[in-house]
Amino acid sequence: MAGVPISAQQAVRVALIFAALILGFGILSTVTGWPDEQGWGLVIILSFVAAAVPLLGPLLAFLRESGAVVDIRGVKLDFSASAVRGASVERTNLEDYPGVPVNDSGAASIAEAAEAARSAPFVVVDLGTGRSWYPTRLFALAAAAEELRGARALVILAQHGGVAGRFVGWIVPKDAVAAFCQDDQRYRLAVNHARTILQHLRLSGGYQTYQFPAEYQDGNNFRRAYLETGDLAFVPALISRLQSPPADPDPGAVALAQQDPLEKVNEPTWLSREEAERLFDPWMIREHIRDSLPEAEKWSMLVRSSGDFVAVTDDNDRYRGMIDVSVTIRRAVLRPSTGMV
Repeated sequence: MAGVPISAQQAVRVALIFAALILGFGILSTVTGWPDEQGWGLVIILSFVAAAVPLLGPLLAFLRESGAVVDIRGVKLDFSASAVRGASVERTNLEDYPGVPVNDSGAASIAEAAEAARSAPFVVVDLGTGRSWYPTRLFALAAAAEELRGARALVILAQHGGVAGRFVGWIVPKDAVAAFCQDDQRYRLAVNHARTILQHLRLSGGYQTYQFPAEYQDGNNFRRAYLETGDLAFVPALISRLQSPPADPDPGAVALAQQDPLEKVNEPTWLSREEAERLFDPWMIREHIRDSLPEAEKWSMLVRSSGDFVAVTDDNDRYRGMIDVSVTIRRAVLRPSTGMV
């Protein structure tokens, strides 16, 4: 185990500061009578603590790296469980950015996830065995994240090869919306309709006196949602439109009125891992870092990353968390001792 990382120069500096403080208090005692005989004990302790402050950072770093356990009069400081060498890629940001998990297509789950995703960087979507998610509900979640300027990434997981929660890839919400709209123009019509409804709800303030245009009369159904949740009313407005027969506002386009709604309430279509990979393939980022890799190799993969984020997985490709590449590298650069190789 390495020694305490305190140089002789630092030790001399502490001694000089301590001596200067004691001298200053001695002069103060001569002039004012304080500190008196009873106060000198406290003064010496405070002077030593003030002089030693610059050593606190290196000392804590040493304790973390050595896994030390310090017990002072029953107050126990255990550093053994938190040993991290430098700006470790293994754990960096995993506690900060695990993502908001959404496990099914329930409307309540989508609404709750959309609300949470307004402040969370990532939303984690677990497709399970392929019977957990409607494609329409994943579209609604992605569209809400884009419209409400929330989560910056959708993380896709699925069960594969008998292993649950395996990392499939991640995608930016606006790219997920583009993928659905490119695959079926009914998605484009539905999201445009819901966006217009939201614009009218904003104009109306949720009041009954507001008159919606004839083609957007269904906006009246979401006044209460807007009054209670604000812009999150976009979510039920979009889901409702996905469950309705498509309307074609463009006379020159292919007629859609005879087609079925994208989401049949009693006959749901499920989204499998294979279908998600096909749908998102041009945009999905699949690179990830396994947490068992040597530290130097993790950093090498991190700096070569092509995206804003990198997923972290275990040896079975199960998802652990997401790393914000720029934030992690910036923290490492600013940290005096990063441990980078």
